[in-house]
Amino acid sequence: MRNDSFSLKFYLLTDKKLNNGELPIYLRIRVNRVKVEMSTRLVLKNESDWDETTQRVRYKGPVNSELNQIEAQVTNYYHELKHTNKPISAIILKELYLGRGERTISLKSFLQTSIKERILENKELSSNTTKNYTTTLIHLNGFLEESQQKNISIQDINESFLRKWDTYLVNKALFNKFNVTLHRNTINKYHSKLRVILNMAIDENIISRNPYSRFKLKYTASTRTFLTAPELQKIESSDLGGNISLDRVRDKFLFSVYTGLRFKDADNLKEENIEFDGKKYWVVIVQNKTKEYLRVPLLNKAKEVYDKYEDEREITGYVLPRMSNQKINSFLKVIAKHAGITKPLTHHVARHTAATTIFLSNGVPLEIVSKQLGHTSIKTTQIYAKITNEMLSKAADKLDEILK
Repeated sequence: MRNDSFSLKFYLLTDKKLNNGELPIYLRIRVNRVKVEMSTRLVLKNESDWDETTQRVRYKGPVNSELNQIEAQVTNYYHELKHTNKPISAIILKELYLGRGERTISLKSFLQTSIKERILENKELSSNTTKNYTTTLIHLNGFLEESQQKNISIQDINESFLRKWDTYLVNKALFNKFNVTLHRNTINKYHSKLRVILNMAIDENIISRNPYSRFKLKYTASTRTFLTAPELQKIESSDLGGNISLDRVRDKFLFSVYTGLRFKDADNLKEENIEFDGKKYWVVIVQNKTKEYLRVPLLNKAKEVYDKYEDEREITGYVLPRMSNQKINSFLKVIAKHAGITKPLTHHVARHTAATTIFLSNGVPLEIVSKQLGHTSIKTTQIYAKITNEMLSKAADKLDEILK
């Protein structure tokens, strides 16, 4: 017989008062360190009436009787499942108590609970990662609504369901407020998030196999927009008409060009992240996206930007002027016009430019570029190497034409 850990806890939800001022009592079910929470539909008028130690009301009455009944019922379900050697999880116990049965755990319910309990509360995940999970849920809800499968159980998810969802993402899902269809790589990102959630269902003994094991994702070669050396020189030397905001945005962009830092890492950079070893200055951080340690040299051109904001840094503590990514990208479009650049210019183009124009095109070995960019896999860096090889090939073709 399995030795699953199991516990119940009643608590007062003090931060979410009802409209009439009453406080709801919630139950937390935990099985093998995975928890779910549910309303008991019981309330208290006064917070002082609740005893956290006993997890009951301080005075005798119907509320305590009902809490005892709930505890007994959920505990009985646990022992029944254990005795019959059936799958046990916190979500299964919740569904059984709510009268929906272990075979009717809805995909929507499991997703909402898992994202809330295991994703949003995970402080180790970046804000972009948690946002991708919530966006996945939004798109999946849209698909379930359209296909009239709002109540489909997680056990009924199969390869056919995944193919239909993929078709929905390709043809009908839109990217935020821009009303444009999703790129294939973005679609795959949402698939990967659902796959992780379904693996959680396996961990909780709700399903035995992940349908993604037989579902193959489609891939398209992603393009990397970057600036060539002449284009970069135009950005650096462009007359911005004395506009201070544009000048500050250009500095942030160029700092990432010469360090390879992502926007978030550059924006969060503080004085303590810059080290001097007696010969060279270094950027030392834990990357926001990967949570990996990164130590990269501060090239002279990046050091010029660093020095420029010394006085401001003493006040703010940050290496660079801070500004939202959205605002920076908006200003970069203006800068591109000033410089006569027709490519769509965003802050992330700086990182692509660092990889291709600054590092690889100047003979920096692929392994070192991978470390400079903080890639967890050299395969990611190889995408830039391919771009650089294509540039060399085109240059060779032009030379052949000239030398005919």
